[in-house]
Amino acid sequence: MIIHKCIEATLDMQGITAPCEINVLVTNNKGIRAINLASRGIDSATDVLSFPMFNLEAGNPPKDWENYIDPDTGLCPLGDMAISLERAVAQAKEFGHSIRREIGYLTIHSMLHLLGYDHL
Repeated sequence: MIIHKCIEATLDMQGITAPCEINVLVTNNKGIRAINLASRGIDSATDVLSFPMFNLEAGNPPKDWENYIDPDTGLCPLGDMAISLERAVAQAKEFGHSIRREIGYLTIHSMLHLLGYDHL
């Protein structure tokens, strides 16, 4: 699946060696709009939302990953992402590329937010 492949590639490219857990919700515009309203107070649909578990420094992953591991799972819970498939389909059409490419882009975009990057 493209989402899993992009998560793995992002972790690899960022030098993340800890075993990680990322919760992914694929929803529609109505679902992501409800999440956006509940979490950010913004009453509109968007393409992707990211909810990092930790306040990581972009490009500087922790050396002490053992402190981030959940002892119950043995995984580092990086956070959650929600992707609107409905919005991704529309954007793929708008930009003239495949849905697979758009889902991959949104997944990597969200992963970078979970790893401390922002839009700047």
